[in-house]
Amino acid sequence: MPITVGAEHAINAKFTVYGQVDTDFGVPRRESFSGERSNRVPSGAVGIGGRYYYNQAGRALHNRAHGRFIGNYVGMELHTEMRRMYGQEVELAPALNVVWGMQRRLNRNFLLDFNAGVGLGPNRNYTTLARVPGPLTLTTQFNLGLYFGR
Repeated sequence: MPITVGAEHAINAKFTVYGQVDTDFGVPRRESFSGERSNRVPSGAVGIGGRYYYNQAGRALHNRAHGRFIGNYVGMELHTEMRRMYGQEVELAPALNVVWGMQRRLNRNFLLDFNAGVGLGPNRNYTTLARVPGPLTLTTQFNLGLYFGR
């Protein structure tokens, strides 16, 4: 079950910057073939980025919801995922992502956010025993979130 804590700050009516920390929780289990136990927190991520909310004037003209943190956006983020499997060392997987999304206010306290994007980052499959990362790989993401905020 993922949990995210983050903040988004408006620079002006169209541009925002944000940062967030994600973590996944799991139920520890023992692997039958090795006897090793999985981690209660197998992965987490840190991200920082910026968003440009476009067509705010058009939304206002057509009497649609608009304003800070509401509307369609394009953005760029630097995202680093950290993963630890069965007590081993932590693997880092940084990526630079370009995203498109839409954020809507459900009521005074809740926002619904959907975004999708592509990114570029090092391949997590190691090419040598020395754990040297392989060539760059294309990453994808799809996110749907319900956020508490004002």
